[in-house]
Amino acid sequence: NADQEVRRLQDFLLNLVEPRLPGVHVHSVAVTVNGTAGHVIVVRVPQSWAGPHRVKTNQHFYLREGARKRQLDVPEIRGLFLRSENQAQRVRDFRTERISRILTGEAPHKLVPGSLFVLHLIPTQAALGNVQIDPLVYDTANNPNARRLPLLARNVVGNMRYNLDGALCLRNPGATGTYGYSMFFRNGFFEATSVEDHPYREQPDRFALVAFDYERACMHLVEGFRTELATLGVDTEITAMLSLLYADKAMLAFDRFNFAVSDMDGQFDRKHLILPDVLVTPDAPLHEALRPVFDLIWQAGGRPGSINYDAQGNYRSR
Repeated sequence: NADQEVRRLQDFLLNLVEPRLPGVHVHSVAVTVNGTAGHVIVVRVPQSWAGPHRVKTNQHFYLREGARKRQLDVPEIRGLFLRSENQAQRVRDFRTERISRILTGEAPHKLVPGSLFVLHLIPTQAALGNVQIDPLVYDTANNPNARRLPLLARNVVGNMRYNLDGALCLRNPGATGTYGYSMFFRNGFFEATSVEDHPYREQPDRFALVAFDYERACMHLVEGFRTELATLGVDTEITAMLSLLYADKAMLAFDRFNFAVSDMDGQFDRKHLILPDVLVTPDAPLHEALRPVFDLIWQAGGRPGSINYDAQGNYRSR
C-alpha cells in the first residue's frame, strides 16, 4: 500500500527525528519493472540548517557515506553543532547590520518619509554558504528581456540596476527618494522594503498600515522570490524575517476607505518592531507560513490577530 508507506515514513520523520527535519518530501511513483507493477517511494531531504539531527529511539546521530551509514563520534557531533550555531549567527548578524544601515540612511537608495516594512528572506542553501548570484542576469539596460526582481508591492514593475552588493530593483524612484526596493545579494540573501505613507484619516500626522495591502504584498513577494530561486536552481526553503521601522508613526487600518480600528487599538508602543523569523518550507501555503508574523503585528497594535483570517484559518479574499 503505497499511500500507507508514505504516511509511515512521514510520521517517522515527523515524530522520531530530533529536531524535526524541515522541507522533507515523501511521495510514491508508480513504476512497472519486467511486467510487474508497483511503486517506488522517493524521500527528498534537503540539506538542513537545523542540524545535527538524531534518531529519538536510540539517541544516535548518523552520517551517510555513499550507500552506508555510520554513527558520528563526539568530535564530529561537536563540530556540527558549532557549524549550525555559526550559520544561525550569520543570519542574525546580517539582519542586524542591514536594519542598522537603513536607520542610519545607508540604504542602497534614499527612501521617502514614512513607516517602513523590511522583509529579509534567507534561503537555507544561502545560509549554508552554497549560493552565488550573478547580478548581471538582471541587467535590463542591456537586455530588455532580463528578469526583474519582485517588489514588496503588487502590480508594480521596478527599475533594475546592480551595485557592489548584487542586483537592485527600485520602486518609483524620484527626486525625493523611492517608495521601496528589492536587493538580491550575491550570497543569495534578499532584502525588500516598502514605505507606508498613507495619512491616517483621524490622525494626519500618522501613517495608515492597510492590513490587506501589506499582507498580500508580503505573500506576493515571497511567491515571486521562490519562483526566482527555482529558476536559479536553488532550493526554495527560506527563512522570512519581517520588521516594521518607525512603527510609532503608524496606525493599523482595516482598508483604504475605513481607516479607523478603534480609539484604543491600532497604536504601537515602541519605535521599531523586530519580529521573530519563520521558516517557509517549499510546500507551505504562504498564508499559513506567514500568519504568525501577520498576527504578531496586530497583537503589537492591541488586537488578537490578523483580521484577514476566518475562524478556520482560511485567508479572506477581501
